[in-house]
Amino acid sequence: MKALKELRFWRLERFLKKTVVSNNIYLTRCRQKTRAPFAGRFIFSIWLTFLFSKKNPKVSSEMKLFSILAVSQAAEWTYSDQGDSWKDVCSSGVRQSPINLQMVGAAQKSAGAWRFKNYDEEADWQVKNSGHSIVATTNTEMHMISDTFNDDANYKFHSWHIHWGSDTEPGSEHKMEDKQFDAEAHLVHWNTKYDNFDAALKMGDGLAVLGFFIEKDSENDVSADHDLDRIIKEDVNKNVQSMNANIHTQDKSLMNLFVNNVDTSQFFRYEGSLTTPTCDEAVIWTVFSNPIKIRQETYDKMIKMTNDKDENTVVKNFRNVQDVGDRTITFYTSLDSAASSIFGISTVFAFALLQLV
Repeated sequence: MKALKELRFWRLERFLKKTVVSNNIYLTRCRQKTRAPFAGRFIFSIWLTFLFSKKNPKVSSEMKLFSILAVSQAAEWTYSDQGDSWKDVCSSGVRQSPINLQMVGAAQKSAGAWRFKNYDEEADWQVKNSGHSIVATTNTEMHMISDTFNDDANYKFHSWHIHWGSDTEPGSEHKMEDKQFDAEAHLVHWNTKYDNFDAALKMGDGLAVLGFFIEKDSENDVSADHDLDRIIKEDVNKNVQSMNANIHTQDKSLMNLFVNNVDTSQFFRYEGSLTTPTCDEAVIWTVFSNPIKIRQETYDKMIKMTNDKDENTVVKNFRNVQDVGDRTITFYTSLDSAASSIFGISTVFAFALLQLV
């Protein structure tokens, strides 16, 4: 009898191991079809895993991890309705992002110069298709400091990514004076007073994100001749179209990719969240009011450069703006910034004037 039971458990474990593989294959095949059979098989497999792992310690840890895999795949999210149907904190939070940034009602303060450590280092980057955007990371350690953060907090660079629209619609996440720009880049940092990124993600001041509006320039003028334009048009282009595909690109600094391409002396600041699930309310947002210019042909390549898990082209990968509520929005002007305005009149004040016309 004991031998028979052990044989049954061996057969069950072998079945479950095969199920892990077959479910992954089945996931790919059924993405364009109904997910009901897939969901049924997943629920059945999870139930079996927990039921028999409790009764028999010989069921391996691999099988227990299968349940985690099942949950994570079931929790997939999309931009089908621009995030309006996302659950949990995404729908119940009180400091969600993005928002519409407006001068009316905003506090106005002055700020010292930004301090960017190693942002001028020509780093090697891994650029990966996450299925929702491109995400760029590097082993070069970089830090950002500003007297506008509490206690002069030191934020360490983590990664950057981009949100964009389509060939007919803009796709920045934040708006400024009700205007949505063509795209928006986010430079993600974490507060070094916490042990690591995951620990920082649980704290209200754990992350600091620099937001850069991106605007296509039909004139293709010299202001669009920079590394961000080139990394999209030449390095990324069609080389990361499939989900999880990645490339390595060298000798590009954060200064030349982003900071040097825009006037950073004027920016909005508010407390918010990640703009993708799980929408953790841990972000101190900085959004610069002047946009980075890219060429029209570069934008055309941007909106076609990645596919999602279903091999559909990723377009309009932005979340709709969220309620500001009673949050304070502050507009800062750096009086002694090294990046003095080269635009004569700031973009934000130009928009404010247009509202009066």
